[in-house]
Amino acid sequence: MNVDNQNILCIPCAESHDADILLDPNEIGFKRKQATLRKQYQWFRIVGRSWWPQEKMDVQKNAEFIEHHMNEHFDFILTHDAPALINSWFKRPEDSARKISTAGQLFLEELRRNLDFDVWFHGHFHFTGFWNELYDERICGVYSEIIQLMNENSLTIV
Repeated sequence: MNVDNQNILCIPCAESHDADILLDPNEIGFKRKQATLRKQYQWFRIVGRSWWPQEKMDVQKNAEFIEHHMNEHFDFILTHDAPALINSWFKRPEDSARKISTAGQLFLEELRRNLDFDVWFHGHFHFTGFWNELYDERICGVYSEIIQLMNENSLTIV
């Protein structure tokens, strides 16, 4: 999309890192399973209430779109998820769910490496700030703050 003469690429969706256990409210024994998991302080999601299949990125659909726009310059990229490079920063021994990058994150990583862009905003990791030069200083996590564009070459986190 083009907003105020800025070329913006928006890519929705992200896989939930805490959806290892999915409960179907229509299954027999749902309430019992839910109660057991709560007593065990286990993370779980409920299909249609706190997790939806549409959350997953449609990598094939996005790849087809990107193929037609690979030579464009994007002023901004807006995604919920982040490229695999950023996921690697969050890998912790106690957090097995984040050890492996998802297909969507790997797709975004390919875009990070191959697209011409100025700034990429994502929100998946609930972190605000630019990633240092060890990762990619063009990528900014946004959690609960507002990013204000000061002019075409400057922005600030409010």
